[in-house]
Parts: sequence; structure tokens; C-alpha cells
Amino acid sequence: MRETVSEEQMTESVLGNAPLTRLSASISWVIPDNPPSRGPVDFFAAFKSALSQNDKSSQVCIVDRSNWGLWNSDAYPYEYELQGEGQGISYEIDVTRFCVTMTAPERYAGWKPFSKIVRQGMTLLAQALEQTVGINHFSSAELTYCDEFSPMHLQGESPSSFIRNTLGFSSDLPDRLTHDMPGTDDHILLSIRRVLNERGLSANITVNDTSFGTDAVDPADGVSLQTTISSATPILATPDDAMQCFDDLHQWSHALFFSLISPMEHRFSEAEALS
Repeated sequence: MRETVSEEQMTESVLGNAPLTRLSASISWVIPDNPPSRGPVDFFAAFKSALSQNDKSSQVCIVDRSNWGLWNSDAYPYEYELQGEGQGISYEIDVTRFCVTMTAPERYAGWKPFSKIVRQGMTLLAQALEQTVGINHFSSAELTYCDEFSPMHLQGESPSSFIRNTLGFSSDLPDRLTHDMPGTDDHILLSIRRVLNERGLSANITVNDTSFGTDAVDPADGVSLQTTISSATPILATPDDAMQCFDDLHQWSHALFFSLISPMEHRFSEAEALS
């Protein structure tokens, strides 16, 4: 059984010049064999109605998915994407997944304000699902942080040195290959999945060198880091249970990130404790 996070534990540090570029919380479910509704039309209509009553500033976009066949194999060629542009937040929804994404990192003020927006979306989702699909639990949830370390963060280190020596990732080839293929690594792309023991959680970490800016002739070198903590343990389909799961995922994500950057934390502006 996964340990939960108490209110007293919900304290975090936010860096003044953090590399965060994107943050998303998503949750999935399985459609019952005989859902008590006409399918996606009812579900999307219920969600759109609840959203329009809750957030007058949101807009609804319908994106064509021509070959999309879900919900008991009935083709339904649309996905609704709901944008709350005033907050830099997007809601993305299809018939088995809902995602809340923070698209304006400069407005990120810590997990607690963002989690309130996630809770709003989960409340609307739970209402729509209860009215149309009749599910009693979510099947999985995940929290993804995307960070980009710019030259300001690297402070003269090459991207490969930063990945190996500062973040601490190993990208060495086996000795027999370095003997047969003498040379140096030009680019690094590492992807690791780690199951967290007895927690019902897993961590997926991807790190690679990248380029920043719009100057195609002389782009700035940097490092991209994406971390996803996910849970495959069934979650009761209520806003409270969903948010408890996301709070747990955030605690793991926060600890993972600050452990990774501990050798370079002095390169950031003074951290601010938020509770």
C-alpha cells in the first residue's frame, strides 16, 4: 500500500531561475463494457457543460482525429482541448484520459497553486464521468516535469559534462565498443525507467543535450530533462483521491529533482520555501 503525504509534509522549494518549461498531470481510466450512455458525445457534452459553468474564460477547440476509434470500437473522430489561456493552463481530454498542463512556466508559483487548478479539472471530470460512463476508479495517474538547463545554468560546462559530472548520469559505452569505435560522444540521449519498490510507482527519466534560441547559425547549447512519476494503482474516482495521488507523485518528483541538482544548487537564485 502506498504511503500518502500529509499536509505538514507539503513543503517545497521553488528556485528563482528554475529551468521548468512544462508541467502536466494526467489521469486515465478504462471504459466499462456497457457504459450507461451514448458514448463520447454524452461524455464530452457533460464535461463541456460543467466547464462552461465553472470557467467562463475557457475556450473549446475540436481537433480532428480522423482514424480515432475508441469506446467499444465506435469511431469518434474528435478530441476536445480546452484552454484556460488566462492562467497559462490547458485541459486536454479524450475518452480514456484527462490531462492538465501548465504552459506558462513563468507563472508557476509552486505545487499548491497548480494543484488547485488540477483539482478544479478533476472535479469537473468526476462529475462528467459519473453522469455518463459510470466508472468507480481511475486506472493510472502520472506527473511530468520538463526542464531545460540553459547556458546560464551550465556556467561554462559542456552539455555532455553537465549530464555526466553535474547531474551524475553515466553514458559510457562498454569497453569492447570504445576499443572498436574510438572517438568521443557527440550527442547524449539517455532514458531510464525505474520501479520504486513497494510503492506502486515508477519513475521515467529522459535527459539529452539540446539547443536553445532562434539563432539557427549559432544556437545556444543546453540540456533537457524530463521526469515522469506514475502510479498504476487503482484510484477511487473522486477529486480527493485523485489529488492525494498527485500530491504523492509531486513529493517524489520534487525530491528527485532536488537530489539531481544538489551539486549545482548554488547556481540558482536563493530558493524560496513554500508550503
